[in-house]
Amino acid sequence: MDFDTSLSAIVYPELKTTHRLDFGLNFHIWRDKIDFVLVDNKVDYVLTEQKPPENDVARHKQQWLHDDYTARHLILGALTDHIYMTYQKHETAKSLMDALTATFTKPSMTKRMYKLKRYVGHKMAEDKSVNEHILEMGSMAYDLECEGLKIPDEVQAVMLMNSVPDSWDEMMTPVRLNMDLDKSGDPDMGLDRVSSRLRAIGVSKESFWRREEDEAKQRRPHFNGHCHSLGEYGHHRAHCNME
Repeated sequence: MDFDTSLSAIVYPELKTTHRLDFGLNFHIWRDKIDFVLVDNKVDYVLTEQKPPENDVARHKQQWLHDDYTARHLILGALTDHIYMTYQKHETAKSLMDALTATFTKPSMTKRMYKLKRYVGHKMAEDKSVNEHILEMGSMAYDLECEGLKIPDEVQAVMLMNSVPDSWDEMMTPVRLNMDLDKSGDPDMGLDRVSSRLRAIGVSKESFWRREEDEAKQRRPHFNGHCHSLGEYGHHRAHCNME
């Protein structure tokens, strides 16, 4: 079986689904990804080259119009419905991208407050990988920085510790104490050290859960008799396939 490994095949499906452009998404990351797709489809030049004049060579003009149509619809396909309805009126890919850039890169107190609230209230789910959670928190902090609100590393470290599940409290106590005792401003007790400690705790908890699962399996009662239905050893009648 042949697999399409082009950038479009890898990146664009998520831009059409879970990472469509909306006000809660990092525009700079979205822009990088959509640029990958436009370059891969060889239509990125329409964002920098003006539309050919009416008296231009027909073949060149037709190619530009075709590529602009492709680029415009690739961009529109990566927008949420309400963003799409607002911006689909733009007739060229350049006009569309310029309008999106102006809107999403303009400093906005509303966007800052929305992203700050999302960052402060974010909590790690019990079944989520700690590495994934650390990346999510870092991404949200970067989103805020792009909005002109830089979160200092020491604040990110505190926010990261406060975002773990309540079941982590006992294991987090030594980490918090170490930070309280560190009066020298040692950067090792900052964001990198906290992230490292959380990863270690995550590994420890995952090992504990696996151990508990193995022990639970070993504690399950084993049927030593014969099945009354088929006469086979080691399982109940309910385990038989009676169809």
